[in-house]
Amino acid sequence: MLDRILSEVHASFLAGAAISPEVSSGHVWSDGADIVFEWVSPDGRRTLQRRPDVPYRDGAKYMWGKGERLPIGVPEGMAARVAQTDNPLVIVEGTKQGLAAASAALMPGNTSQWAVVQMSGCYGWKQDGAPLSDLLAIPMEGRRVIIVLDADMGNNRAVYDA
Repeated sequence: MLDRILSEVHASFLAGAAISPEVSSGHVWSDGADIVFEWVSPDGRRTLQRRPDVPYRDGAKYMWGKGERLPIGVPEGMAARVAQTDNPLVIVEGTKQGLAAASAALMPGNTSQWAVVQMSGCYGWKQDGAPLSDLLAIPMEGRRVIIVLDADMGNNRAVYDA
């Protein structure tokens, strides 16, 4: 069993990104200078993503395990909402952004029933030219779907094109 303790530095990092402990608990932990995010797919598959405190030499901020199939993540507290098609679905690009959106949707006093899922990058809904099976597993028919891309459209052509 992994030791899933979150350092004070990483807890502060999450709080600064508006990610609640209720959403991150058990799915985000520290591993030395890395913060590890566990993405849980609609079918329950678990995939780990690492974010070092200092980006890798190639500039990458987030890393998946070699050969990992990209997931669509269902943050803690969202599975029941995702399963119900009368709940609007918000697909959010980004690890922290998706967890922050889920945190906002689950805030005490928030009466919305938004269902939040995360994708990794603006093209994180597909791999090898085909939609991810995780995305296809989410009930969509008759559902309002909102896609929220990262805010770096002005300096990231891929986000602009997406």
